[in-house]
Amino acid sequence: MECTWLKIVRNMWIVDKGKGMNKFQQETDPLYKAILTEIQQALGGSFTAMDRPEVSGVGTLPSVYAVTDLAMASIASAGMAVAEFVALRRGTKPLVQVDRRLTSMWFSHSLRPIGWQLPPEWDAMAGNYKASDNWIRLHTNAPHHRRAAFHVLGCSEEREAVTKAVATWQATELEEAIVSAKGCAAVMRSVEDWNIHEQGRAVATEPLLHVSPTNFGQVPNWLISAKRPLDGVRCLI
Repeated sequence: MECTWLKIVRNMWIVDKGKGMNKFQQETDPLYKAILTEIQQALGGSFTAMDRPEVSGVGTLPSVYAVTDLAMASIASAGMAVAEFVALRRGTKPLVQVDRRLTSMWFSHSLRPIGWQLPPEWDAMAGNYKASDNWIRLHTNAPHHRRAAFHVLGCSEEREAVTKAVATWQATELEEAIVSAKGCAAVMRSVEDWNIHEQGRAVATEPLLHVSPTNFGQVPNWLISAKRPLDGVRCLI
C-alpha cells in the first residue's frame, strides 16, 4: 500500500553513521510522527503529543522509503499498547522510548545465532535481472520456486546463463510465465507504474488495517511488572 509516508520519502537515500541527530534525521522525524498518527487512527485510538513515545539513537536503514520511520512507528504503537495494558493494573502509564538504531537492527535482523552461523539469505540465482524491456527480480530461495524459474527459462543453473536467458524475455511475460509455473518473480515497477497496475489499484483501496472487534477481555487480575509487563505472556506466531 502506498501510504502517505511513502509518498513523502520517495527517492530519498540515507545512511547515517554519525553521532547525534543529523540533518536527515531532523527532516524524517516528522515522518515517524505522521506514520505513528496514521497507525493510531487506524487502530481507532487517539493520542496527544504527550502520549507519543520519546525517540533516541541515530541511524536509518538505507532505503528509498522511510523504513526506519515505519519500524519505529510500528514498535512505538506496540509499546503504547503495552503501556495501556500496564495502566489497567497499576493505574499509571510507564514511559515508552523508541531507539532508532535498535529498531533498525530489529527490522534488519532479529536473530543473532550463538555458536553457529546463519545460512545465506539468498539463493545464488536469486536477484535482479535485466529483461529486454525492464528489470525483474527472481526469487529462487525455495526449491520449488527455483525449479519453476529454471523450467521456464530453460537454461543451465549458472548466473551468466540466467542473465542471458532473462534478456530474451519481456519482463511482464517472464513474470507471468514463472508465476503460472508456481514460481516467484516480480517486475521492478516504478511507483507510477505500480499505481496504475491492477494490484496496485486494488491495494490502494484497502485501509491501513482491518480491525475485527471481538468480545472485550477482562481487566488483568495478575501482578504486572512495570519493568517487564509481558513477563509470562506467551504467544504463537
